[in-house]
Amino acid sequence: MTTDRLGPGYGHTTPAAQGAEQRAEASGSRRATRYTAEAQAALLAMDGAEPVLFRDTYGPRP
Repeated sequence: MTTDRLGPGYGHTTPAAQGAEQRAEASGSRRATRYTAEAQAALLAMDGAEPVLFRDTYGPRP
């Protein structure tokens, strides 16, 4: 676990997460804000250094 990608407080986003959200939206994919975007930003920063599986369980709720 790392702490170098934390926002300024609980539920706060980071510029990297905002970029990840915008990138996902541009590709037609929706992400849960904040935490999923933070995880995706970390994966994007890895830049293909090693294979990863990103499982997003976000979905509409009835």
